Amino acid sequence: MILRHVDLAQAAKGAYDNRNTVRLARDLEFSCYANIIAVRGSEVDPWDWMRNFLVVPGKCDYGVGLAPLGYALAANRLVEYLKIHAAGYGLDLDRPIYLTGHSAGGAIAILAAEQFASLEWPVIECVTFGTARSGARELQVKNTIYRHGGDRICNVPWIWKHPVPITDLPDVSPGIRQHAMDWYVEAIECI
Repeated sequence: MILRHVDLAQAAKGAYDNRNTVRLARDLEFSCYANIIAVRGSEVDPWDWMRNFLVVPGKCDYGVGLAPLGYALAANRLVEYLKIHAAGYGLDLDRPIYLTGHSAGGAIAILAAEQFASLEWPVIECVTFGTARSGARELQVKNTIYRHGGDRICNVPWIWKHPVPITDLPDVSPGIRQHAMDWYVEAIECI
């Protein structure tokens, strides 16, 4: 089953719904449904911001290499947790798996997708929105990173790079709110 990017945008937005979200750590929340792993981005929480500011190089597990330390640690936790609990979240390892995320959640999703692929999980694609930089590397998994309007979050942390070129979406927001996931959903529905 091939999912449309608009479906993955809806899943990334859904990761902000507390009723469907698993809080794995103070700075890591995700949701799983229909073989989609959606990683929530930052909220107004000091733990989220401490993770985001940990930009020194850190090691991702399973040969993925270096990434901003905060994102690497979060991706490592997510992968280790789902290795044990995948079935409990309805993840079927005999069907294609997709990862998605918004903002910092997008960076974590990219790193986790690579780790799952190294574990030979059937990860088909990782589609992220307003993603912070997770480090340039050769990828096993197909990735698409969307930027809405002039979303500046796609430029941080400035000392790192994105692993693939960014795909720009038309700006449908009323101004400075280009980073909100609602606008990403609306913009991707326009293409």
